[in-house]
Amino acid sequence: MIPYGTETGSLLFLFETSEYPGYYQEMKKTLARFFLPGYTIVEGKPFTVSDQWHSDYSRMKKLAACRPVYGPCRLYKSNCRPPALDPEVEELCTQCCKTLSAFSRADHVEFSIICDTIIQKLPQTEEKNPESARRILNFLTDAYQTEPLSGDNIKQQLLKAASVIMQIPSARDFKYEEITAYLKTHYMEDLTLTGVAALYGLSPNYFSTLFKKMSGSNFISWLTKLRIEKAKRLLMETDLTIRDIAGRVGYYSTSFFIRSFKKIEGRTPSEYRKSLSLR
Repeated sequence: MIPYGTETGSLLFLFETSEYPGYYQEMKKTLARFFLPGYTIVEGKPFTVSDQWHSDYSRMKKLAACRPVYGPCRLYKSNCRPPALDPEVEELCTQCCKTLSAFSRADHVEFSIICDTIIQKLPQTEEKNPESARRILNFLTDAYQTEPLSGDNIKQQLLKAASVIMQIPSARDFKYEEITAYLKTHYMEDLTLTGVAALYGLSPNYFSTLFKKMSGSNFISWLTKLRIEKAKRLLMETDLTIRDIAGRVGYYSTSFFIRSFKKIEGRTPSEYRKSLSLR
């Protein structure tokens, strides 16, 4: 899965296992449901020979790099091939994706250099591929929430986006205690790293880095452990069904809750509850 927005890009690997048959397909639907509105999701091919990974990794990267032209809200199936792009369009797409990486790292110098490259190459693309140039400008407009970009104002607007990098809060300004207090109050809601980061005015990647540094755990693991602890208390103190408990601690899928619980506790919620009665 390769995100669109201010993150550098991530790959999420899902594997089918004999222990949890159908898990991959279920998780893929979940990803599409919750992330597709703002992300590009690229499905890898099943393979049995390790050498096959290299060619498919290249295919996935090329598909993800096309999103400035084809839009972020796409799910590419495993049989999708990268579309043929003119060399200048492909180069501009690559540079656009690099700006996201530099922005997420708060690298003002690299961001400015890449923006200069885009500004220099854009006129040629506008002349040969006006529709592709328009989509690339729309992509940058959405990514940096600027005024609608054009060949006339792109330099000014990208410089304004660059200035934002200089204002990104430092680690010492990271409101860790406030953030964890918020999570402990709202854990039963549909929380995402991107949403919580936006709540505190941070890019998802920067938020993730600081959160892990402060907590010693990544955001998802920390939230999952919190939810499982809340679930254990409900299993101990109430007669609620497993399905009801899953919903009360923030899981829309009972099966996913059971798998998450077992991964942390080494047994299912039902087994955990049964063990309490034997004490």
